[in-house]
Amino acid sequence: MGLRDQALLQLDALKKSVGLNKALDAEVVYHVDEALSKRLERYGPDLEDLVGAGFYSFAVTASDGNRVEVVDRREKYQACARSWKRRPDVGADAEYPDLSERDAAAMRAAKLK
Repeated sequence: MGLRDQALLQLDALKKSVGLNKALDAEVVYHVDEALSKRLERYGPDLEDLVGAGFYSFAVTASDGNRVEVVDRREKYQACARSWKRRPDVGADAEYPDLSERDAAAMRAAKLK
């Protein structure tokens, strides 16, 4: 929860400093040691959803303390046409080129029903 609180404070600061309107335009980078990284990996998308961000990643460090960094990704990642999350995998699926891989999988699953 401490990392979540750090992320929410940084998101608020980004909104004020660079005009970030949506948390979905941000990436949360967890700067954590190897052990915590392995424990957090199992939560996957929940790590971005916990703060409403579009994407999350890990930067494994030999840590003096774990921290989080929130980065504006409006210039780097495209927004998914379904979830509006800015992610590096938007466009990776040939069948759904305007979606993230996660949303493309959801669309395929919906077609099967």
